[in-house]
Amino acid sequence: MPNFGRKTKILLTVLLILGTLFLLRITGPERAELSFAEKAVKDVMAPMQHAATSVFNWFDNLPLYFGAVSEVIAENERLEKEIVALQEELAALSSAYVENVRLREMLDIADEMSEWVPVSSKVIARSDASWYNSITISGGEN
Repeated sequence: MPNFGRKTKILLTVLLILGTLFLLRITGPERAELSFAEKAVKDVMAPMQHAATSVFNWFDNLPLYFGAVSEVIAENERLEKEIVALQEELAALSSAYVENVRLREMLDIADEMSEWVPVSSKVIARSDASWYNSITISGGEN
């Protein structure tokens, strides 16, 4: 008997399995039930078929995975830009808040002018003299 190498044995086994599957495919539809030999081959091949199907499904879903990754990367970049914009807005609002609190403390108007009715007016003149610090407004007398 000739001495077959390992690769040749594997190739012959694969060809035998494929040939058996081909014969099962051809002869299967003609009968309502499988023969004992066909059932045995089916039972032996089922785990291998399941493994092959799992591997092929994994490869089929691979483009969907990379598509989802690219969408996540794009969303991450958008969110990072949004974070920077929100941090800038927060800094501006914090500065305005601090200034508002400081000006309210400086003016302390709420308690002193509770009985007065505010009137909107414009400054229409300023004194040139350094002795007087006065302005003329367009509304009210007091």
